[in-house]
Amino acid sequence: MPTTIYKGHVFDLVYRKLKLHGREIKFEYVSNLGAVVVLPIQGDGKILIERNLRHSIAKTLYELPAGHIEKGETPEESASRELVEETGYKPGRIKRLFSSYSSPGISDEINHFCLATGLTKGKANPEVDEDITVGFISLEKALSMIRGNTIRDTKTIAALLYYSNYVKGR
Repeated sequence: MPTTIYKGHVFDLVYRKLKLHGREIKFEYVSNLGAVVVLPIQGDGKILIERNLRHSIAKTLYELPAGHIEKGETPEESASRELVEETGYKPGRIKRLFSSYSSPGISDEINHFCLATGLTKGKANPEVDEDITVGFISLEKALSMIRGNTIRDTKTIAALLYYSNYVKGR
């Protein structure tokens, strides 16, 4: 049974007592409700991508819209909310592509990757700490940006490569 050390707005720091190799240890990890990564594709196949200032590393990264799931939300509801908040674009359809653990050695967070189509432009409503600009690029350009180490965000790379290899052209 996990014990909470720190309770935060986005994540908690918890520990579990484990018995491994005949020893009892205290295993600490970050716990949250999970996150979504949204791959927004407009009708012409172009991908909506963000330039997002990440304060933890003091760098601006190219990323797909993403965010934490709030209590009571499904991943699809969270994906729709995050897309509108960060970009202003509302999806006509959200489809879950796959789910994966982001860093299972230190966190129980699971990322749910969703495809958003049928985009209609609206007004963005970013969080107070978000500094985001958006634009559309082709899949070929996105893959070139991965190869050139311009896209350096793991969740974005995973979504784009999954889409390129397993969804596009089916």
